[in-house]
Amino acid sequence: MSSLDYRALSKIDAESALTFQPLLFEKIWTNLDVSNPVRILDFGAVQPVSMDFYSNSEVPCFITITDCLETLIGLQKNDEDETVKLKNIIDELFPDDVEPYDVILLWECFNYLDPAVFPLLNQKIKQLSHKKSLLYGYLHTSKYTTNYTCEFKINSESSFSCSEKLDKSIKPEVINALKLKKYMPDFEISRSVLIRNGLQEFIMQLTK
Repeated sequence: MSSLDYRALSKIDAESALTFQPLLFEKIWTNLDVSNPVRILDFGAVQPVSMDFYSNSEVPCFITITDCLETLIGLQKNDEDETVKLKNIIDELFPDDVEPYDVILLWECFNYLDPAVFPLLNQKIKQLSHKKSLLYGYLHTSKYTTNYTCEFKINSESSFSCSEKLDKSIKPEVINALKLKKYMPDFEISRSVLIRNGLQEFIMQLTK
């Protein structure tokens, strides 16, 4: 059984299931350096099935769960004076004065952010990363996608499930690699793969 330590800033939510097979997560998980506990930052909520996965894995983990997706998606900048306010909100969502994380699970948050949030989030994630950190998530690259955000659950290194979470009126922005590079200039996509119609799994790393 794994050595597991975690802190969570969210409630435990009910289980449900639309199951699919990620391709890149398994490669991440099976190639982690386990000489020290792997530090994981999860933007999602506490998911019991995911915690079972971490607990039963041979990979020792330290996990911080922020449950910040809904807050991030709701942030908007209406005038220049709001930049400091947005920065303060983002700072409060994440732990301060911590060691960098090895894996950051972004899920599909980039598809729903106001453009003004990206520079602030880019800087915050940079602060929480080191050169070999892996940012993991999904991009909606087709307009023929769901019109709601999902909660992702890790069943195994090769099986995820997701369920509807937020207001169905929220439509994802179609984002390709070039647009993401513009939004996140300190990072670049190191690997990506289309896993189903319009949904692209990706890994990002610091460029410098």
